[in-house]
Amino acid sequence: MIQAGKVHPVPPEPHDPAQTTMVAAGTVTIGVEYREIDVASLSKSFQKLGLKDEFLETIDDPNLADRGVSLHVFGPDGHEYLRFDCFEDGPHYHYNHKTADGSAHNHQVLFDPVSNGDELTWALNCLRTRLPEMLAEARGEDVAAALDYEALRIGIDQVERLIRKP
Repeated sequence: MIQAGKVHPVPPEPHDPAQTTMVAAGTVTIGVEYREIDVASLSKSFQKLGLKDEFLETIDDPNLADRGVSLHVFGPDGHEYLRFDCFEDGPHYHYNHKTADGSAHNHQVLFDPVSNGDELTWALNCLRTRLPEMLAEARGEDVAAALDYEALRIGIDQVERLIRKP
């Protein structure tokens, strides 16, 4: 189990279906979304989920504001197992643990661009080379075991074209 980062008792902010391009990649679907976030918008999203108080307890920076591309990795059941938030100021990624009792929490890990370079490039590399291990860390072993690697390769290539388009 990963020791770095912070485990939150709430899921990450849900993706906006109207702003997310879904790319089929075999067993998984990868959502590509450009996001602009701040505490007010996040609070509003969590209020809709009935989790506003729990969300506010997780905020370390009351002036939080950021933007960038998010890559969402969904299993066949629609659960978002992984998210890469390739933000300008606070890049990070999430393991969204699927629990047997239905409780939601996510493990947020800060990204180090000094040692890892550009997060988008790093995230695409993780999808290509580390996805089974990362899915297992998010308790998605069954999804990892069913990956279709050819469909995954084609899907990731399509995701890269979407995020790198001029």
